[in-house]
Amino acid sequence: MYTHNTGFSAKSLGFAVGARGSEVPIIDKYGNWLNMTNQDGINYYVDVNAGIDTNDGLSWGTAFKTYAKAVTASNATIVASTKGTGRGWAARNTIFYKGDNKEADAETIITLPNKCDVIGVGSYDHRPMPMMIGNHVIGAGAYMGTRFFNMGFMSPAAGGAIFTVPTTTSGLAFYGCHFDGRSTVAATYAIVATAVEQFSVVG
Repeated sequence: MYTHNTGFSAKSLGFAVGARGSEVPIIDKYGNWLNMTNQDGINYYVDVNAGIDTNDGLSWGTAFKTYAKAVTASNATIVASTKGTGRGWAARNTIFYKGDNKEADAETIITLPNKCDVIGVGSYDHRPMPMMIGNHVIGAGAYMGTRFFNMGFMSPAAGGAIFTVPTTTSGLAFYGCHFDGRSTVAATYAIVATAVEQFSVVG
């Protein structure tokens, strides 16, 4: 949370990231997510309940069904950018993720989108964010600059570590995320990260 002094009292402005005095607002004082202005890339949309993976994923009306499909699409445009056919290697893409599904339909994360923000929207039951259920083990490969905002991660019934990240990952960050280990068998860890360069957990 951050505040500014109005002259009479401190006024709460919500949640922001960055150095004091040059913060980038992420959540306003009412709890609403603000428009992300940190990228000149492509927005992709995932609707676990109503999406279809044969869609183009470029709007809520044509959303993908799975996170994996959005990651594949996003990474393809980032790679294409190195050849001059995309929006620029220095750009960032955004994946908006919405879903309320049970463990039987859950999707386990095994890859990360390079230079991309994954932003959770909507709800999962009583929780004010979507939840991804599983033991998310990121596979081998160089993943860089993924940031998760307002995302929830739950352990499956069997417990275990919720998120496991290898050394080859860099710049991974979780902002305002929630890790729920209250499964049938309690989770052992929320995050296991081995020598991850520039790793951040905020809020």
